[in-house]
Amino acid sequence: MGDLNFDGIEVMESENKKGLILKYSYLKSVENKSDRFHEEEWIVSPEYSNITMSNPYYMFVKDDNYQIGYFSGTENFTGIENVKLKYLYEGQGREVNISKVIDYHFSKLYTNSICGFNAGSKYGLVDFTGLVMKPIYDGIAFISQEYLNSELSIIITKKNKRYMAYTYNTSRKIEKIGLFSTNYSSVKKKVLKKTGINLSEDIRESDIIGKL
Repeated sequence: MGDLNFDGIEVMESENKKGLILKYSYLKSVENKSDRFHEEEWIVSPEYSNITMSNPYYMFVKDDNYQIGYFSGTENFTGIENVKLKYLYEGQGREVNISKVIDYHFSKLYTNSICGFNAGSKYGLVDFTGLVMKPIYDGIAFISQEYLNSELSIIITKKNKRYMAYTYNTSRKIEKIGLFSTNYSSVKKKVLKKTGINLSEDIRESDIIGKL
């Protein structure tokens, strides 16, 4: 096939089960005339009760289990080759969803980002390396997002009315700063004293998943 282009990945149903279709097109010479042909093929077989996505993450639900994954591939001048699904995390539950993706580098099917997801009323995090904070938290807020482009970001979570501060650095490691059973303004002061990072004055509603 010449001049191969990948047009996208779509959720499709077959016999009340969901899977993923890869759509692509290519040039082919027929009787000395070049025409573009459009094709599609299953890259995830239709065996799931639900599939949701927030680019570039996909969540697959089957019976009482779910998996989170993303598609990797090799870029070249015609598009993406060797498209493969890589699973990052799996757990149990039916009421699951991808809540928010914080993206700080995106290029077609390759990404540096962190994904917030919920399983029932609890929330967790995963990134494309497989780094995980299990879904045991009542809420997560992404604070000081400007650090995602350079040194680090701060994630504040709350469980049993306690705030926990974490860094997420450029080597994609989550490190715990401390546990505070206090209000957010006190957390700000303690994080500044310990790390030199001045958190945002307010937690923006758009940066929160869950209840904080």
